[in-house]
Amino acid sequence: STLQASAATAGLRSLQMRTTFDGWFEAYLAFPLGITLLTDFDTAPEAQVARLTEEAVAFLATLPETVLPVASRDALTAFLRSLPTPRGTAQLQLSADPVIGVARVSPFMLSSDPQSALQAALDGVTLLFTWAPDT
Repeated sequence: STLQASAATAGLRSLQMRTTFDGWFEAYLAFPLGITLLTDFDTAPEAQVARLTEEAVAFLATLPETVLPVASRDALTAFLRSLPTPRGTAQLQLSADPVIGVARVSPFMLSSDPQSALQAALDGVTLLFTWAPDT
């Protein structure tokens, strides 16, 4: 039971990632993502990417500033709009209190109201994002 309790409380408290986009995104991720996300064979891929980008930007606008501050939202929006050929350096910093783990994510996965479950799952989470495009 101690092991079960320990596993149930384990989770992600902080994460920091930094990467320089210099062509690796297109080489390793763009094709698999394209196969998964671009499903309308009657619409040009560029139009589908533009639509998905704007949907992602609209979703970011729904996140409270306590989760995603305005500067981070703007940077993430600029990064999304640079896809599918981003060039520059991105950094993501996540902090969560309480931790993001099974106990926190399960209600979101099982909820019939994903929007309110997402808001509850993001309580105490802060996402900071920077994007420095190459000039």
